[in-house]
Amino acid sequence: MTSKQAHTQRVSICTAFASTSGVLAVVQILPYIRASIRGETKPSRVASAISLASNLVIVASMVAAKAGAGLVLPLVFIVTGTITMVLAIKYGHTEITKNDIRNGAVALLALVAYLVFGSEVGLIAMPIAQAAASLTIFTKLRRNPGTEDRVSWTILFIAGVLSVGSVVTDGAFDLAVLFASVIRLVAFTAIAGLALYQQYREQLIALAHAISEGHPHLHHIHHPAASDLALTA
Repeated sequence: MTSKQAHTQRVSICTAFASTSGVLAVVQILPYIRASIRGETKPSRVASAISLASNLVIVASMVAAKAGAGLVLPLVFIVTGTITMVLAIKYGHTEITKNDIRNGAVALLALVAYLVFGSEVGLIAMPIAQAAASLTIFTKLRRNPGTEDRVSWTILFIAGVLSVGSVVTDGAFDLAVLFASVIRLVAFTAIAGLALYQQYREQLIALAHAISEGHPHLHHIHHPAASDLALTA
């Protein structure tokens, strides 16, 4: 394979990763909207505001830095972030905790750093702001299980993996852009993982309750974790 062919192949892979991550980022908002309207999901107003502001700054910074495929996901998140902000105002979690205030302060300092030092600092500072927003969501979800949509966050996790892949395969490779993509992926992984764990535990508790009640259709089921929960019920 010649260097030109290798370059063409790399560009094709990068474009495929970036395009697919963008499509998934759009798709994930659909179950999130449905779950929010049904009251199954309670978006964080603080996290929504931080995320929207930081994505606006990230896009501005990446455009100034002439970033490539890594720009796709932040652009999509401006649109979905606006939708999430509207959902948060109407259906969201109203409690503001000390943790929310701390994370908001971190995000504000990151924004000030961008305004003072410019776009190059913004590519580092804004992912930190996004991490603060994600920590707000993670903490809310831990305190209030089931308040984030599992399907939506699982799709976002896949989109995050593909976004990192698009940055790595991009010919105009940039460590700052990679940093932003990796931070985003770590956040998606943590929130999706916690949401799925909560679902698994909820199912185990329901099964354990059924076992402890001697449900006739469950006598043949043996699940060690559920059995342990049933013994302690």
